[in-house]
Amino acid sequence: MAELIPSILAHAALGVALSLIVWAAGLGFARTVGLGKGGVLHAYALGLALVLVASMLVLLSWWTAPVGALLVVLALLRAGAFPPLRRLAWALPGVGAFGIVLGFLLHGPSSTLDSRAYGDLVFFASRQTSAAQSISPIRDFLVEGQIGTYLENGSAFVGAALQRLVHADPFLFQVTTLPVFTLASICIGLELARAGLRPRTQTLAVALLAVTVLPYPSWITETPPVALAIPLVFSLFALLQDGAGTRLVVFAGTAFVVDAVLTKGFVLIPALVLGAVVLGRRRSELEWRHLGALAVAAIVGTVGFIVVFAPSASWLAEIFHAKFLPIDAVRGIDSQFTTRDPNRLAPAVVIVAELALGFALLRERAWALMSVLATCVAATWFVGGHGLDSALQTALLLIVVALAGPARDIARRQVPLLATAGLAFTISVWLREVLGLRTGLLLVAVVGWTMLAALSPRDLRLLSLAGTAVLAAAAVQGSQLVRRPSTLTRADYGIWNEVHRVASPRDLVFTSLTGPRITGDEGLDYYPGIARRQIYIAGWANSPLLVDDGDRRRRLSLNERVLAGALHPSALHFSRTYGAYFAVVRRDEPAPGSFRRVYENRGYALYRIPS
Repeated sequence: MAELIPSILAHAALGVALSLIVWAAGLGFARTVGLGKGGVLHAYALGLALVLVASMLVLLSWWTAPVGALLVVLALLRAGAFPPLRRLAWALPGVGAFGIVLGFLLHGPSSTLDSRAYGDLVFFASRQTSAAQSISPIRDFLVEGQIGTYLENGSAFVGAALQRLVHADPFLFQVTTLPVFTLASICIGLELARAGLRPRTQTLAVALLAVTVLPYPSWITETPPVALAIPLVFSLFALLQDGAGTRLVVFAGTAFVVDAVLTKGFVLIPALVLGAVVLGRRRSELEWRHLGALAVAAIVGTVGFIVVFAPSASWLAEIFHAKFLPIDAVRGIDSQFTTRDPNRLAPAVVIVAELALGFALLRERAWALMSVLATCVAATWFVGGHGLDSALQTALLLIVVALAGPARDIARRQVPLLATAGLAFTISVWLREVLGLRTGLLLVAVVGWTMLAALSPRDLRLLSLAGTAVLAAAAVQGSQLVRRPSTLTRADYGIWNEVHRVASPRDLVFTSLTGPRITGDEGLDYYPGIARRQIYIAGWANSPLLVDDGDRRRRLSLNERVLAGALHPSALHFSRTYGAYFAVVRRDEPAPGSFRRVYENRGYALYRIPS
């Protein structure tokens, strides 16, 4: 475990540096195009769009890479003096500890270490590895013939660019760099928004509410695009301020849409609701040029979404379904009488928190915030099948920033309601943590004290800094004591590292490490993609095969026949021509006599299939 420390610390530092680069590049871009002081709160959206475009240019080809790097460098040179980052400085122990703890808990496997990484975390590590090799097209190494989508792959593009430039680890980038990046970016945004509440009771209530920046702490590692999407909330906060000029609307609106499409498209839900409310409130002030600017941003966003979504991700629409969260809450409460399942209790606690917060906003007459909250709550109550948590978390963070803003004086009668909502949300975050209650409590405490340090007035900062430092030290130490079953072993690392060494990019690999069920060793087995060699079929649950039952059964059947020696790969139809064929099976599984074994370890064996 000690060998991980330098790498985890380096990736944590990379997260802080990346957040500074994005904000500074946005400030430089705003000044370059003459957006003035109004562009400050939009700096994150502008900077993220610039970094995403630059990352894609770095990955596109060797001759566009210098152009991408130059764009960022020129923006940084134009940024000028950066505002003091006192809030980030006070919160830095917690910011770093959050990523460091997750790094110890969820790092990838190596030749000497097993791993607890699982699910979508492994999928995005595989996708980042694929993007580092090519984004035109983004090849899905896990399912032959499938092409990856650009939709919601912004984190993979940034990670892949850093993988090329500074050898960022695809696992640690997700579990350490991105969580640190998110919290650091929020702290910078709070500084630029001049957030801060004087009364201590208000500070504590809003800090509790700020814990809900994540539905549960490790969620950010399972859905890495949201790490880039969450700080976009500061552009939404800017809408609540004074009106902006036409140029700012065009640039900031377009950047926001680009960011949302490449990170997490559901953040457009609160953006659209807030935009409609603000337009209705200021309709008498609008001129035709403002409406024209909004129309341009809307058209660009709609066309861009269709172009990106339709060809390669439209199958996602098929997994939505109707639900009713209160029914789930009732069932969850009832289940506690027979089975202790904290996760099933979480919906009831969330509903209590949402009702308390909604009532507080109604009493404050915060109609814009109430509209956003109501829409996002309704989305999470009635639509299931694809996580809408990102929309709700964006709405909640927007409320936190607005309540902590310099112009907001929260009435004392609202503080108990806000404290109730914050406490209930915090409990729900703890109950939903998939890494367990003990680990969840540790991570929730770190996030909570970090937010307190970022929001505290001066007289509470020493207390918050001391608490964050103590919790950070305890969390880092505690993370090394957590004993959870390994999901990826040294044998997994060894076999796929050997596949990368033995097979060429023009070869095709068949494997028995797949199957019809959505489990970690079948439909969710995404780790083979790390080998950067094309697999016929492995983890298919993040591909169109999830909804295409017939094609999935056909591919799995053909895969089994090839591995049994009953069918030669040359008899199959592929999307391209392959030079050689290989098979990866468990060590105790029989292989046809014609297969030539070229490698084995304690868990698996690699065979060459004769031509």
